[in-house]
Amino acid sequence: MHHQYLRQVPEQGKGALRWLSFQRAGRLGNRSAIAAVIVVTLIFLSPIYWITSTAFKPLVLATSVPPTVAF
Repeated sequence: MHHQYLRQVPEQGKGALRWLSFQRAGRLGNRSAIAAVIVVTLIFLSPIYWITSTAFKPLVLATSVPPTVAF
């Protein structure tokens, strides 16, 4: 007897490949989201690095053109 609101359950092992592809896609999405968060964090923290590195430089290096990023 088949009812219209019941879904068919696939046989053992037939849905495994589909689940594996969803799992890989989710993992790839998580990794790309983490990479995006890291990039945005570095962009937002770069002015703080610039301020603190400039504070410890001598006046000649702090006002040089082009500016020095590293000590």
